[in-house]
Amino acid sequence: CFDALKAQTDALVRQRQTLLAANNLFEDSDGVISAKITMLKKYHGAARQGFETLKTAFEKDASDFAAKLKETDRHFSNMFYFCEKAFGSAQEMLIIVTELAADPIAARYITMFGCDEYYRHDKELMFFERRSSLISRINSIGGDIL
Repeated sequence: CFDALKAQTDALVRQRQTLLAANNLFEDSDGVISAKITMLKKYHGAARQGFETLKTAFEKDASDFAAKLKETDRHFSNMFYFCEKAFGSAQEMLIIVTELAADPIAARYITMFGCDEYYRHDKELMFFERRSSLISRINSIGGDIL
């Protein structure tokens, strides 16, 4: 365990140095790699003190991570709630859903951890767009629905 943690830490440090030397380390990637290095160094130090210390450190981090996920879920819920109350399901909701899908960090979060409100509004908007598309096609061939 001790050697594996050190090997992983060393590999990440080398990866970061290689990316820096190639001027190919973007700010968000650097943050992720640096956070992983810090975490592995912490676990490496805890492993030196014994398995129970390592286990305690990991359990604390897992608990902190779960709390951050819960807080992020609350932020997403509040955003959708506000938009629903302020604007209904109008263009603003389309903009929010589109922006979340286009943002790499938000899209990765939603893919990994889910967001019920996002899925619900995305599905509603797909039905709306499909309905609009069908009406346009019918109208274009002379069916005049709306």
